[in-house]
Amino acid sequence: GRDLSILADPERFSRAAVEEMKYRMRLKLGTNAVASQLRQWPHEGEGTLFRREYFRDKYVEAHELPSSGRDDCRGWDLAASDTATADATACVKMRMDSSGRIYVLDVREARLTPGGVDDMIRDTARADGTSVIQSFPQDPGSAGKHLVNHIARQLLQGHRFRSSPEMKDKARRGEPFASQCEHGNVYLVRAPWNEAYITGLVEFPHGL
Repeated sequence: GRDLSILADPERFSRAAVEEMKYRMRLKLGTNAVASQLRQWPHEGEGTLFRREYFRDKYVEAHELPSSGRDDCRGWDLAASDTATADATACVKMRMDSSGRIYVLDVREARLTPGGVDDMIRDTARADGTSVIQSFPQDPGSAGKHLVNHIARQLLQGHRFRSSPEMKDKARRGEPFASQCEHGNVYLVRAPWNEAYITGLVEFPHGL
């Protein structure tokens, strides 16, 4: 996320102090408090792309899932810190049926060290099986190439792997999926992660 400490007195509000302030705001008042107080973006629980109403009555049980019209895919968003205020590593597994409907099958999120992220990738891919495509963003520059090469060679041998350069900002990348949600084309498998996932979407791009 943005380093908000650059906007404040560096002695009174260091990066560590700002992160601690954000953490306490989230605990007491929720994510929206951070958006309102520090970003001056009081969105009142709804972001600009996703709305909670898009997912009303859009749940299916796992045994009701249709067969896949194409290969299932799990998309990843990587982070490498286990601190409470850091972004989390997250991944979402999806399926599209033969009619073009999209099903969110599984969502996982954790704040982990770099080694913990490696373990999460390896264990999740093993649970998914080799038929599921594991898709990763590639950040610009040589570091991004090195990371995806490490994942492909060291963590996902024997699995289907894809990477793609990330040229647009986070909000722009979310627009196509938001459009599918708005038009009622996205369904969630009923599971304990549903509420946290929807909350993250409606607060996007600050919630995810």
